Amino acid sequence: MMRSEPKERITVGAAKALLARAKQAYEVGDVLTAHRLAVKALLWANDCLHSLQLRKAAFRDNTLYVRKLGLGPKGKGWSVTGAARDGKSLVWTRPARKPR
Repeated sequence: MMRSEPKERITVGAAKALLARAKQAYEVGDVLTAHRLAVKALLWANDCLHSLQLRKAAFRDNTLYVRKLGLGPKGKGWSVTGAARDGKSLVWTRPARKPR
């Protein structure tokens, strides 16, 4: 009987480590890898943070970095609020404008 490989455990620390790898890739100039790793880190953070407040804080902190990579919609006010159901993309929302 063959032993299967242990699955990589998704924790907040693992998500942060993945984001650090994305930053390194961005600094080196490998933007494509940086995009991929940043999205994966945010999806992992979404999976492992059960508290809604913690999840919102993690996305708020990481939205700025993902925007710096050029990922997501253009314009002011957009932020990452979660992960899409396909598990490969992010959900972006923009607060409604206040009427004058």
